[in-house]
Amino acid sequence: MKIISLLASLFFYCSLSFGVDKISSKQFKLEKVYKGEGVLWSFDFLDENNILLAFRSGKLLRYNTKEKKVHEVAFLDVANRDQGGLLDLAVKDNQVFATFSEPLKMGRSTTSLARATFDKNFKVSPFKRVFQSKAIETAAHHFGSRLLFVGDDLYMTVGDRGQRDKAQDQSTHHGTILKLDKKFAPTVYSYGHRNPQGIDIDPVSKSIYEVEFGPRGGDEINKIKKGSNYGWPIVTHGKEYYGPKIGVTHKDGMVDPVEYWGPSISPSALHFYRGDKIKEWQNKAFLACLSGRQIRMLEIKEGRVVKQSIVFSDLARRVRDIQTGPDGYFYFSTDNGLLYRVSKN
Repeated sequence: MKIISLLASLFFYCSLSFGVDKISSKQFKLEKVYKGEGVLWSFDFLDENNILLAFRSGKLLRYNTKEKKVHEVAFLDVANRDQGGLLDLAVKDNQVFATFSEPLKMGRSTTSLARATFDKNFKVSPFKRVFQSKAIETAAHHFGSRLLFVGDDLYMTVGDRGQRDKAQDQSTHHGTILKLDKKFAPTVYSYGHRNPQGIDIDPVSKSIYEVEFGPRGGDEINKIKKGSNYGWPIVTHGKEYYGPKIGVTHKDGMVDPVEYWGPSISPSALHFYRGDKIKEWQNKAFLACLSGRQIRMLEIKEGRVVKQSIVFSDLARRVRDIQTGPDGYFYFSTDNGLLYRVSKN
């Protein structure tokens, strides 16, 4: 029986990998822009020369690429254990937004949002928490969390915090994508998510896409529609870590994923490249992958993934975040504190 199970798993893996190109880093110019210590969970740009670097420990730095100098910005009080810490960054006008796992009384924590402002000299004000989600638990995993601005609308992803059934309860914020208004009042925009750690808008179709961690297999990319239920834990292609199935793979009234992956690739970020330094990559979707130790490039047409490519797996890095710089370059960060800038050779 073990041999049959092994052969089935091998066939499953091969069927998912068939037709997926591998793109070597040797085709590109990779520059190590910055090397720090710890998980470089997210980064964003103040301008072409100044990058904000958020480490999961709670440390936020500003790095000037022209002067090659590091400036300490803040150290946020975060629940820095297991998967918790300082999470995503988003710069909007002269404001900096950050999601983080907020420590609460009695060992509890939740996913929260803080805001600061910066002046013309890039001096950043103290961060103040502006929103606290209802996903309050003693567990220290499945916080989410990524941010997306679409115009003035702010979307924030929140994980199920390990309480899977609550992802079907719209009175909580477990397993949701929230839309926050100008006063940071939340609306549950979509629900039934497990641990969404990537969200971006397709610059061509203007559709919002999200990626999330499944359990054992079942990582997903979803096309997000207002008010929709994405099924977790009733619908999933993943399994329990000890083997059994979870739920079903389809149910009427719940939205199927655009694509799913098993074995897992652990997609920790989603970004559509909008730069001009690698023209053949323009408007394609990129997934930062942890367990896959790669970047996964997706070509999406009419809501379908029509082609996949594995990028930079030869670096063997756990990739954490991806952004297009204001200079048009492709940037990505890793779990060992590296920030890379990519262009064509």
